[in-house]
Amino acid sequence: MTACLPWQLEAWQRLMRSRTAGRLPHAILLTGPTGIGKLHFARTLAQSLLCQSPAESGFACGACRDCRLFSVGNHPDLFNCQPGEPQAGIKIEQIRALAEFCIRTSSSGRGRVGLVAPADRMNSHAANALLKTLEEPPPGIVLLLLSSQPSQIPATLRSRCQPLKLVYPPAAQAVQWLHEQEVADPELLLTLAGGAPLQAQQLAQQQALTTRRALFDIYRGVVEQRLSEAAAAEQWLRQDTELGLEWLLSWHMDLIRLNMGTEVELSHPDLAQELRELADVVSVNECFRRYHALLQIRQQLKMQRNAPMLMEAFFSTCQTVNQTTGAATG
Repeated sequence: MTACLPWQLEAWQRLMRSRTAGRLPHAILLTGPTGIGKLHFARTLAQSLLCQSPAESGFACGACRDCRLFSVGNHPDLFNCQPGEPQAGIKIEQIRALAEFCIRTSSSGRGRVGLVAPADRMNSHAANALLKTLEEPPPGIVLLLLSSQPSQIPATLRSRCQPLKLVYPPAAQAVQWLHEQEVADPELLLTLAGGAPLQAQQLAQQQALTTRRALFDIYRGVVEQRLSEAAAAEQWLRQDTELGLEWLLSWHMDLIRLNMGTEVELSHPDLAQELRELADVVSVNECFRRYHALLQIRQQLKMQRNAPMLMEAFFSTCQTVNQTTGAATG
């Protein structure tokens, strides 16, 4: 049997009650933060809708022919509409192919399911093409749209979907699930992932704690003037640049918190002592300046700008700044 994640059970049961009553909508907009399992939920629902003999709970049996086809990604009544590359968008050609899929006859007679994820990555032409399908949905089709940023989806599309919001699980439940997945340091990884368990699991798979320590040592080496800007940029870019920027941003937010109060909850609690030492020499004004500089760098990197030059320029400004001097010159 293929089940949803533990913290999704209440949302699943609400949806199954609608299904039993014959009120399952033709289009559902699944929203919620990144890393909580929206895609898992959508795929669990899609498999259930295509399964020959779902359980009383609504979950797919996992054993029938349709479930086997689904598990190998070869079910003829499922259409996946997703970007071809991580940062790419969903193009109008993909939505046109989805529209053609929607009017086909179901191979099993149990309907068809179209999955659009992330729906906020459609360009305007693709969104307009999808609107035509949502306005006059063919019988037997269920469209599942996923988004962590639903405000980026045109209101005309959102209004034609039934919203279903998935939320962060309670921390204890998330930690228990991570334990069951044999994730080491689940509490720390969950904190670093902002409470999103699947993101915490991904961090564990990427050995992110080791990467984070290496990056923190590079940054501290620059601040303490033990490492040149050029050497720091070179070493930094050997690691995961995107993840490294997120670490840098969150370290500076922790430094800002420490500069503004003593009893604070940090995003990196295991680095608390080292962050306090940095907060003693980097003023709050300087922390804000660096934070905003990093936001600009993140945006520039999305536009394929020169990463070595950007990072070296940033590190060149990260000198030890006396707290009093920084506050006076701020």
